Amino acid sequence: MKLKILILTLVLLVCFFVLKIFLSDFFINKHEVHIMDKYFVVEINGEYNLMHKEEHGYSLIVPSVINVYVKQKDIIAISGLDGNKFINYKNKYSTSEDEYYYDVKEYKVQEVSEKEFLKRKETYRLAWSLK
Repeated sequence: MKLKILILTLVLLVCFFVLKIFLSDFFINKHEVHIMDKYFVVEINGEYNLMHKEEHGYSLIVPSVINVYVKQKDIIAISGLDGNKFINYKNKYSTSEDEYYYDVKEYKVQEVSEKEFLKRKETYRLAWSLK
């Protein structure tokens, strides 16, 4: 009987530490910056991501975000990550500075050209910047 209690206690302690380590990977150094509605720039362990706040957590919209611009309910963002790495979209826009431009509309992310981004940026305001 004592052995069963000891084993159960050890199992519970191990589960507690594993859970603590797992959660620390995702939530240590997490900082939120509200952008609009339920959109946030969330820093997790040094990486900034544009995310949508859901009922039980976040959904990733644009990873490795550098700048975020807003206009009413529209968002455009600059990222350091090519879209074909995180959305089902073939990259047809390449830049010399490894910056990629995205248009975000209600759960839809589309990569846009630098020229299109710069044209639209004039009517948007800067909501968040890494620099």
